[in-house]
Amino acid sequence: MDDQVNMSRRKMLASLGAAAGATAMMYTVSQGTAFGKEKNPVVEAVYGDKACKTCCDIGADITEMPDASAYLNEKINEVSSSGGGEICLPPGLITVKSMIVLKSGVKLRGQGDSTVIKGVFDVPTNRIITSPYDALQTDIGLSDFCVDRSGANAQHGIILGGIHHLRISRVTVRGKSSAESGALGVSVFNAYATIQSQDVTVEGCRIEQSNNFGIAFGNVKEGTIANNVFIDCYRECIGLEAWGDGTPAYLNTHGIVENVTVVGNTVHASENPANHIGGSVGPAVYVGGASGGTVRNCVVTGNTIRVSDNVSANYYGITVTGAPTKPCEGITISDNSVYNASGAGIYAGVLGCITRQLKISGNMIMNPSVSGSKAAILLRNVTDSVVSDNKVIGTTHSYAFEEQVGCDRNTVTTNHFAPGTLGVVNLAGANSSYFSSSHFTTYGGKKFMESYLVADDASVVLKSRGNPQRGIFMIASDYGGNYAIIVANGAGAPIVIAKSADAQVGATNPDVDGALNIYPNNAAELVVKNRLGSARNITIDSLTK
Repeated sequence: MDDQVNMSRRKMLASLGAAAGATAMMYTVSQGTAFGKEKNPVVEAVYGDKACKTCCDIGADITEMPDASAYLNEKINEVSSSGGGEICLPPGLITVKSMIVLKSGVKLRGQGDSTVIKGVFDVPTNRIITSPYDALQTDIGLSDFCVDRSGANAQHGIILGGIHHLRISRVTVRGKSSAESGALGVSVFNAYATIQSQDVTVEGCRIEQSNNFGIAFGNVKEGTIANNVFIDCYRECIGLEAWGDGTPAYLNTHGIVENVTVVGNTVHASENPANHIGGSVGPAVYVGGASGGTVRNCVVTGNTIRVSDNVSANYYGITVTGAPTKPCEGITISDNSVYNASGAGIYAGVLGCITRQLKISGNMIMNPSVSGSKAAILLRNVTDSVVSDNKVIGTTHSYAFEEQVGCDRNTVTTNHFAPGTLGVVNLAGANSSYFSSSHFTTYGGKKFMESYLVADDASVVLKSRGNPQRGIFMIASDYGGNYAIIVANGAGAPIVIAKSADAQVGATNPDVDGALNIYPNNAAELVVKNRLGSARNITIDSLTK
């Protein structure tokens, strides 16, 4: 009977749709027509310059409903059972008091951050938007709306599972509630998806104040996490964390994360207690199966991680580790920049876990805010891996690089390591690692080259480590060939070996307009100020071998 009713409804909608198409009906915000006010089916809804095809009439103004969840779920089921299509959400606040459950073929699209889905629940509810985790779903899309999880009893924003072909684009997840919570996950945590998701892309999203994880893949094959922005996020801003050992027993299967690329993301990780509730500390990016799954053949590249509000000595930038019986292997960590991590910038391996065949290359670890904590790059129980062409600069970590117990058959080569509080390299308990052509010295005696984009009237400060605080440097910009070759000798005026007319060197700030101004800030810091009239790339090269 229900099928007959649904079939009759579809036939009626189809006939009405043809009539609406003949009159070219459109609804626009600028004309003051609210989405869903008209009872005729929408052939095309237009908001500003954004057209949105939809295969069903939303049928009501959901922004005026005290609870739009039942209505939205009805439309999702209708579109899915009709073969799939796009549901276009209006601008405004859409309040839901039950979870929104996505189904196969449904594309849910809003009008940017002006479309807000807010969860407000009577009891703690793990997610605002979800999908069935015990049956395969296909071809699901989310784009161009905001999920607000600041409402009562709302925890995670979006958790999905068991989906083939999933695209999430330009979705903002913001706010936090009074419970430990996160933002966006695929096949991850709590209700474990026994079906592996495949072909998953999360791109161009913005995640704000995720207490537990920002974007996490727990059982995914073939995926991309690209060009997302994370603001004041705490633990696992990005996680490739394969789950396992679920309860009850039917959930006790092991997830696998494989062939996933994490690229071009900007992560602002905060240790401020105001930005998290519960959960263990850090890291900003986690790759591994600590909860019992396997992670393999994944790439983390070209990401920028900045840690602020340092309140401990244990916040890591990027962590890679396997589980006791399930490996983390074939992972590439390359060309990432990690700033101000109080713990290790890159920490690979845990005693008793399987972590192997890593490639850690081309990364830059700079300027931790807590002195004397873990090494800037730390390996423990890691085997058959390569650490090459990394830079550690301005470190107050215990060491620049450290191998601990259980490391074997690793190659460490052509890195540039500034020493930490205790020294450059510590090989306590390591076995059979090979070192070649790595530079283990400080600024005042290290071959290095750095380039900084410096705004007009702004400065770059070089912090020297070691004693004496001396070195020979060439400082140049991309403007007219101006340069200076100097000897830095502590707090006194640098000694000029050679310079162009538009480079000024002094014991204090020469403050000359139209020139590079070079002077010591104190015995351990050299300042280069750009007064060339516009932002310039300034390169500093140590000439001391």
